[in-house]
Amino acid sequence: MRRYFVTILMLFLVMLLLDSSSWATESDIIGEGGQAGLEESVREVDKFNYQFGDRPDPFLPFLSKDNSRDELDDTPINEGSGEPLTGMQLFEPGQLKLVAVFKIGNRNIAMAEDVTGKGYRLDENMPIGRYGTINRIGDEQVEITETYKTTTGRVVTKEIVMRLKKEGDN
Repeated sequence: MRRYFVTILMLFLVMLLLDSSSWATESDIIGEGGQAGLEESVREVDKFNYQFGDRPDPFLPFLSKDNSRDELDDTPINEGSGEPLTGMQLFEPGQLKLVAVFKIGNRNIAMAEDVTGKGYRLDENMPIGRYGTINRIGDEQVEITETYKTTTGRVVTKEIVMRLKKEGDN
């Protein structure tokens, strides 16, 4: 309680010490004729002009079609479809290392492992990660396409390639 009293007392003293000429009064805003005179009522504070330079306009909304920084924003919308992620959807492609590609019949199958060394089978058209699908399994690589919608409404498509590392490659 004493702390609040001291704070209020300090604020009161600061208000008393301030020069009354720094505060705008009604007579400063309204002209002598009783109406707002534009030229007479311009204070020094009102003469400030914002220098844009390479900075964005602070009065434009962040999410707009006209704002150039929104076009570069590739942040996906977190669309919770309600379904829990299962299988390979739990892993983003960057979390896996391609360790083998082999042929069964006329189709290629790939093997990947996570950071703990656990192995997983990859097939074509299998969902991987939150937004990805395995398009093609080649002889030494797996091609993945990620498609998602950004916060600005743009649809972004990214191509990711997981390459098979040979012995001696880091």
